[in-house]
Amino acid sequence: MSPAASPASRTRAKAAPRLEQHGYLVREPDPRNSRRRRIRLTGQGQEVQAIVRSAAWQAERIAAELLGEHRLADLRRNLTDLVALLDSAA
Repeated sequence: MSPAASPASRTRAKAAPRLEQHGYLVREPDPRNSRRRRIRLTGQGQEVQAIVRSAAWQAERIAAELLGEHRLADLRRNLTDLVALLDSAA
């Protein structure tokens, strides 16, 4: 992996084998580029994705009710800034 790879891509590269081992995804050869692998969610992975998305929507709805849309927008901006700072520090 290239030293210029982002922390997020390095995290995905480390997580993929574990997710594959637990049956959440499969890695397959890319028919257009033999050096690459394609990642596809399994049925089990799709079920988990649906659960996570539902929980995220519910959490966002609750946060909007508690904070209001303006404060929620501020929170999103602050969290985005924090992630960028953490990525640049890694």
